[in-house]
Formats: sequence, structure tokens, C-alpha cells
Amino acid sequence: PRPPLTTERGHDTIAAYGKKFSQIAAQLPAVPIAGPASVGEVWLGELGTVLDHLPAHLKLATVHVYPLKNCSLGAHPLLSQLLDRSSIQGLGNSVHGMVKAAAALGEPLQVDELNGITCGGKAGLSNSFGEALWALNALPALWRAGVHGVNFQTVDGLLNQVITAHHSAAGWRVSV
Repeated sequence: PRPPLTTERGHDTIAAYGKKFSQIAAQLPAVPIAGPASVGEVWLGELGTVLDHLPAHLKLATVHVYPLKNCSLGAHPLLSQLLDRSSIQGLGNSVHGMVKAAAALGEPLQVDELNGITCGGKAGLSNSFGEALWALNALPALWRAGVHGVNFQTVDGLLNQVITAHHSAAGWRVSV
């Protein structure tokens, strides 16, 4: 079902989110804007509608994508699921529709937050070499889907920190 275009029960709808985004963007200098950093099946499935409600100077459409969910007590993501075709090629296929929605409005699509498992990841999986292997396979699938660029979510200290970068006087050290 299409998401409603009005606010209900304290949750933002597409139109309400677009209005808030536009109000914030109006306070910024006249520079290109990236957004909406959408997440969630309903919003991602309606990315074209979301983008229609954002400012005209939006120049880069952005989304968050994760193949596996870990936001409930009943979720038990496994390495076999992460390395499954649906978590690699299926992710690329789902993003391709978002690329087309952004392209219809003349904008490239960037995955501005990518990782294997939502909600902070899963101990023993998100902080394993298995997720790094998944990432190496997911990147070409996203490229084939037409994604303009990818940013991994990599916050120091979190389980799902696929890439770690440290800077010292000797230069940068990056590891997976």
C-alpha cells in the first residue's frame, strides 16, 4: 500500500517529511543538497514519491540499505543468510528500482549507509570476516544496479564496523 501523505499518530508521512526537509534546506546556503537518507521498506519502495516532496535543489538521492534485519528479539541473522544470493544480488536488484526512481528526477542515487545487518549488527557475525566477504560481493552488485556511490556505516566501536580507519603521523591505516 502507498504511504499516506498526511501525518498520523505522531509519525512522519512522506508529505510531512518533505515539508520538514524543505524547511531545513531553506535555511542553508544555495548549495546542492543530498537526501532523503530514506530507510524502511515502505519509504524505499516509494522513493520516487519521497523525492517529489523534496526541494528542487536536491542533487543526490540517498538511501540506507541493509539485507538482514536484527531489530527484534525474534531476529537471528546467520552467516549463511548474509552470504546468500538474496543478500547480495537481491540487494542490488532492490536498489535498481531506487536508482530508476532517482534517475526519473534527474538525480544519481548513493547508498549513504550500507552494512549487512540493521540495528547495530549481531555479535559474532557483524564483527567477523564473513561480513567483509559479503561487502566485497555486495559492492559489484550495487554498481551493476547503477548506484553512484556507497558509504559503509562504520562508527568506531560498533559491531557492524566493516571498515576501520586510523590516522597517525605515519598516515592512514585501513582494515576490515
